[in-house]
Amino acid sequence: MFQAIGILFLVLGLLCGGAIVAAPLGLMHQPDGMAVYLLFPGLFMLGYLFLAGSVRDPAVAKITRGAGAALMLLAAAAAVILVIFATGIMVAEGSRLPLWYVMGLGIVFGSAALTVRGDQSKI
Repeated sequence: MFQAIGILFLVLGLLCGGAIVAAPLGLMHQPDGMAVYLLFPGLFMLGYLFLAGSVRDPAVAKITRGAGAALMLLAAAAAVILVIFATGIMVAEGSRLPLWYVMGLGIVFGSAALTVRGDQSKI
C-alpha cells in the first residue's frame, strides 16, 4: 500500500513541478496561490519517503537515483526555458521566478539523490 501511495505522490509532485514549468510557456494557466509551489517539493519528498521506506535495502538506492534523475530532468527543462526567454526566442507569459524555483530545487535535491551509491557496504 505504501508503495502505491509513494508512487502516486511522486507523480503528483512531478506534475506540480511540470505545471510550474509549463505556465510561463503559455501551455497552462499560472498557478493560483502558493499551493502548487508547496505541493511540488512536499508531495515529491513524501512520495519518495513512502516508497523508499516500503522496499528492501538494495532497491532504495535505485529509487533514490530514479527520483533524482526525474528532478534533474525537470531542472534541465526549466533551465532550457529560461535560456529561451533570456535570448528572446520566446516571450514569457508571466513571471520567470517559478522557473528559477523549480531549477534550484531540482538541481539541489536531484544532484543529492544522484550521488547515492547502491553498494554502501564498503563505507
